[in-house]
Amino acid sequence: MCVLVLSPNALDRCITDADQKDWVHREIVTAIETKCNIVPVTWEFKWPKPDDLPEDMRQVVFFNGVKWIHDYQEACVDKLERFLRGQENVPHVDGSYLKDGYMHGNRGSSST
Repeated sequence: MCVLVLSPNALDRCITDADQKDWVHREIVTAIETKCNIVPVTWEFKWPKPDDLPEDMRQVVFFNGVKWIHDYQEACVDKLERFLRGQENVPHVDGSYLKDGYMHGNRGSSST
C-alpha cells in the first residue's frame, strides 16, 4: 500500500514530465507498475485533468482517497486507517477492489 500525500500543486511538475525526471512521477509510476495500492490523501489539492498528466500515471486521478480537513483530522485518520486495513473500497490497478478486507471483481461488474 502506498499513501500519496498531495498538497496544492503537488502534481504540477508531473504534467510536463514525459521522461519521468520528477521523483513524484517516478514514485507513482513505480507503485502502479508493481500493482501497489495507492491511497491519495489530499489537502487543499485540486486534481489535474487526466489528459494533462503523462499516460503512465493518469489512472491515479481515479483512485479513492482521503480529503484531509484539519478540523476533522481524527475522522480523516480513521478513514485512512480503514483504507490501510482494507475496510474501504480501495481500487487496484486491475479494476478490482478491497471491501471489508475481501477482494471483489472489477468495479461496475454485476458480480460485486
